[in-house]
Amino acid sequence: MALDLKIVAAAAQRAARSEIKGREVLSSWTQVLGYCRSVMAFEEREQFRILFLDKKNALIADEVQQVGTVDHTPVYPREVVKRALELSATAIILAHNHPQVPVSIPQDHVLSH
Repeated sequence: MALDLKIVAAAAQRAARSEIKGREVLSSWTQVLGYCRSVMAFEEREQFRILFLDKKNALIADEVQQVGTVDHTPVYPREVVKRALELSATAIILAHNHPQVPVSIPQDHVLSH
């Protein structure tokens, strides 16, 4: 059963990546959230992931910058900028997960007016 779930998760990740890669990532905020959820939803440890975009907002690369503990992931801005320059990215999307709440956006990340 656990192996079946891992196979399904891997297939969903591949499908999401093929749907996004080479297309406009920011054409839909829902599309970006769905992609991030599909690639990080089943992770047991917190990840800091970076989506690197070109000038047309097409995905150049999706990379896990850091993997942390259950509730902590260190981020080094110098490394983020260095990698963006290496890839000639004109925009980046920074994302991280909360393993204990895999399918919702935590309240600490919701903008309020």
